[in-house]
Amino acid sequence: MRHNNVLTKFLFGFTVLTMAVLFAGLFCFPQFMSFYCGYTERPEAIIPGVLRAYYFVTPPTLVGLGFLCALLRNIIRGQVFEKKNVMLLRNIGLLAFVAALFCGVFGYRYLPVIICGVAGLFVSLILAVLAELFAVACRIKDENELTI
Repeated sequence: MRHNNVLTKFLFGFTVLTMAVLFAGLFCFPQFMSFYCGYTERPEAIIPGVLRAYYFVTPPTLVGLGFLCALLRNIIRGQVFEKKNVMLLRNIGLLAFVAALFCGVFGYRYLPVIICGVAGLFVSLILAVLAELFAVACRIKDENELTI
């Protein structure tokens, strides 16, 4: 059964767009930070710390978004309560935790980065619960397929 939900397709496109922006940021973020410091009159001493946090947080975030694309693709195809989706959710949650940890370690001097780290921890907890719900749903689905 294929799932033709417009919202799911929109989320897939938004995820791909977010990945493209994060990837482009790997090359453009230093110039953006220089512009930001000049425009807001913030000291340029903040640039190395923010860049360090960005460069450590971006790789696990990009991989997690790639897993999210795979999950959304499965949902669009109608493959919802599958074991592969449970693994994708667990991996996304783990990567969100790693990114949040990197925010705390490398951006501890900057409140916005700490706020992003706390938000990442919250997301990783929600994803862990959601993965367990999917695992239970998969077990129930498997049991129901055995009944006549």
